[in-house]
Amino acid sequence: GDLSSYDAFMDYSVGLYTTDLDQYITKLDADSVDYLTSTWEDDSGADWTSITVLVPSTHMVVEIYGEDSTYGLQRKLAGKTHTEVRLGAKQAAAIKAHVGATASSDLLYATRVSRGTADLDAIDTFYLDAMGATLDVDASTDYFERHCFKYTTSSTVDICFVKRDDSATSSDFSVADMEGQMNAVHANLLVSPMCGTDKWLDNHHAFDDFEMSTSSIVEYLDSDAGADLYYYCSPTTVDGSLGGFHYIIDPTGWGIQIDMDATEQPSGCADAARQLPIQVGDTYNPACDLGTC
Repeated sequence: GDLSSYDAFMDYSVGLYTTDLDQYITKLDADSVDYLTSTWEDDSGADWTSITVLVPSTHMVVEIYGEDSTYGLQRKLAGKTHTEVRLGAKQAAAIKAHVGATASSDLLYATRVSRGTADLDAIDTFYLDAMGATLDVDASTDYFERHCFKYTTSSTVDICFVKRDDSATSSDFSVADMEGQMNAVHANLLVSPMCGTDKWLDNHHAFDDFEMSTSSIVEYLDSDAGADLYYYCSPTTVDGSLGGFHYIIDPTGWGIQIDMDATEQPSGCADAARQLPIQVGDTYNPACDLGTC
């Protein structure tokens, strides 16, 4: 649509912080790009504005947050904004502390990765028990519930999940339907964790921390509790620099790229010892190998 109102599928987004939101509003208006303006006052009393825009010909949504927007205030006073709290005071304080007083208006700072979900209980179990994350935000209103997680205490980006009523979208296709279709593909293709033809694996965020081991995640995957989880193992390279446990799928059907110290491998990765005939180099992309299906 024209992004004139909020839709549950806007919860599938990447959140970015800027010290000068008005520069983006000016450019989008000049190019006649549709976007949704949201305004709110957080718990600390700060005035915030965000703009939500859809990347053309994709389902990628970008939301940019900023304080004290002139355009945001004007539209708020005119009653022309979405008024849901998009970023709480805790998250706002964390990102501002991270970027510091010398933050550049030329940069966009990653704040959160967001997904819609039909089952927050399943999300909580997965991220707390399987991924070892901690719950950072637990917010609810009459219209939504939002849980946000941090992988480590030093994480500057939250991983957030929002549950809304099925009616909070403009068609009969719901967030639950989205999850169902993605997980149906995983059930078909990732019955062999070595199969690399699942295109939905491209829909992922990355857990980057090479000082952390995969051992606790692997232990969960190989337990009865993790028996129904999907994951993908890439083949190794000749020099051993790449391969093994690569993606794990959360209950929404979206993936997590595991960029960690692979001290252990899930049992389904046993066949990942198959070596690629091509050395890792400037012209090689491991995503080009389709694995074993």
